[in-house]
Amino acid sequence: MAPSDYAFVPKPAPGLNTVAPGGALTKHLAADIAAAFGFETATVEAAIGGVDLPPEAGGNPEGWLAPGTYQPAEGATAADVVQAMVDRRVEQLEQRGIPRAQWRRVLTAASVIEKETYNQTEKPRVARVLANRLAGGGKLQMDSIILYPVPEDRIFTTAAERASNQPYNSYEHNGLPPTPISAPDEASIDAFLSPPPGSWWFYVTINLHTGETLFANTYEQHQANAALLYAWLEDNPTR
Repeated sequence: MAPSDYAFVPKPAPGLNTVAPGGALTKHLAADIAAAFGFETATVEAAIGGVDLPPEAGGNPEGWLAPGTYQPAEGATAADVVQAMVDRRVEQLEQRGIPRAQWRRVLTAASVIEKETYNQTEKPRVARVLANRLAGGGKLQMDSIILYPVPEDRIFTTAAERASNQPYNSYEHNGLPPTPISAPDEASIDAFLSPPPGSWWFYVTINLHTGETLFANTYEQHQANAALLYAWLEDNPTR
């Protein structure tokens, strides 16, 4: 895609009654919900811990709270809001006709797409790369998956993390991670369900301010694209 064709569409922003997409429950989402609806974060965390999940979640709320805008009734509790988010997620999956046996897989894949890009327009092509790698049956090699258990927020992994045997190490284990790694929005779900045609196997974000991403079919092409990211990082040391 030529630079003149590049379009940046940011993810929806948080705000009053609105929870933004992409937040991992244990790191961000409880605080996001608290800020959006005026609750204490600890109260939201307790509500998440006691929410009624579908059996397909396996008792893990990660990915099952749908981001978006909600209009709770006067006097609604944190538990009411959190349950409404789970109910909306189930409704999203049902509306798309996804078999219940595939709910967890679809949410897990969508959660990876959500964390791999913060430009809404890039999600379909990221989904195509994910689908191509899944079809290949090998390792996804996506840093967002490795970083899921990491306490601090960052976008680059270390050599030690890529060599570890932790269950979310996508450089060591084949296929999708064992659980969702974020709360994906509907755009990420739809991207995974209907990715565009393409033979892309690699991508790299070359501008961390705009999210501009280049896609490649071969590793050699990817290396050339990655050089643009390294140049950008040199020009933007504080980012």
